[in-house]
This record gives sequence, C-alpha cells and structure tokens, in this order.
Amino acid sequence: KIKSVFSWQPRWHIEEAVEMTCRFSKVWLSSGDIAAEMDAEIAEFVRVNYNKIPIKDLYTSKFWYYILKAISLSDTEVLESVIANKRTFDAYFGKEKTDKDLASALNSRLYTYVVDQQSIPAQNIERGCELFHLLATSPSLLDEMVIKVSKAVATKKYSEIKNSIDGRYIGYSYTPSQMRRVQNLFFSIPEVTDADKAKFLKGYKAFLESQLKGVDKDFEKYKDVVIPEENKDVVPAMMMIM
Repeated sequence: KIKSVFSWQPRWHIEEAVEMTCRFSKVWLSSGDIAAEMDAEIAEFVRVNYNKIPIKDLYTSKFWYYILKAISLSDTEVLESVIANKRTFDAYFGKEKTDKDLASALNSRLYTYVVDQQSIPAQNIERGCELFHLLATSPSLLDEMVIKVSKAVATKKYSEIKNSIDGRYIGYSYTPSQMRRVQNLFFSIPEVTDADKAKFLKGYKAFLESQLKGVDKDFEKYKDVVIPEENKDVVPAMMMIM
C-alpha cells in the first residue's frame, strides 16, 4: 500500500539495509555518538542516491546540510551535481552562503586527504582545489596552506613545501590552534623527514619563546601589584553561560 499511495520505493537492497541497521546498533550498544552516526549514514545515503532524490527535497536547508557532508573527493558525483545545479542552489540559499559552504566543505575534505594520507586520483584533488578558488572569495592563510599542501601531495612535488614551511616564520601568521593544523599537514607529507619535523618544531619553539619574553617584559612593570583573591562563592560569568 505504501508503494501505491506514496510512490515509495526502496533505495537500498536488503544487504545494505541490514548492514546499516547493524552499524547503527553497534554504535547504540557501545554508547557511541548516535547523532554523529545518523548524520554519517544519511550523508552516505545522499552521496549514493543523489540523482534519485526528488528535486523538492534537495532545496531545503536541512538537506543542504547533508549534501555538504556527502561531498567527496574520491567520488565526485555529488560535488559535480551540486556545481551543475549551483544556480538553483544560489536562488534558494543565496550565492554568498552556497559559495562559503561549498568552499568550507571542499577545504575540509582536502585537509583530511592530506592528514589521513588518502589514496585519491591527482586530477580529483586538482579539481577540488580549482573549485575552491572559484568559490572562496577571501580564503584565509590556513585555507591557502591546505590547498598548497594538497597540490604538492597530489603531484608529488614536495620540495617547495618543505622549503617554505618554517616554524619560526609562520608562527607570526597563525593562531596556536591553526599552527596545530599546519603541523598536522606538514608532518603528513610523505617526504618530510624526522630532521624536517625537528627543524619545524625548533623554529616554532623559538617563536613562542620570543613571544614569552615580550610578555615577561610587560609583566615586569606589574610584578609587585597585589592581585585580590577571587571570591570562591562568586560563579564566574563564563561558568554561568555554560
């Protein structure tokens, strides 16, 4: 009846349906992140069945979220379909938002490609980098670093990257959390040796020490100031927000 009334039809064969059910059950039984697993399974469904999904369902904000999660560099069907239909997406969500969302999703996939040392055809990576530059109106320095390293890994041209990543120099351009991502990128390059890693960390340590000297110099003027003890009965504002 559900087929005749609602025109429903299965998208997965019985093997796939049982496999996904087991996968979800394992996460649930192990007290895992059920929401994340559901998101992952929906994104996988979207990626495999993108061209079979009714148009009316594609242009909703929630579904756009799953489309972005479904974008892949190893299987570019969803990515290419989204780009092909981009004018329609722009009309629904606004060009600035779709450009920003797609660029962010692509950059995230490229970062994962490098750090997880994924095996993806070089032309797919070059296509992803090309699309990123078409979409990103003002990429950050970290975004550009991800693109630069991705291209180097895809083309196996590592010398420029190895020579340009200096821990002390680039420390001035990135926040500590961004530096951790840069380090992950740099250390994931196949031809980066232990000596290269040691040089990078030595340079970054020297940068941090130079910054600490500046803080020590400023603190010197206030070192004798008595700091009132905090009232332990007062709940800090940030704790109240949390």
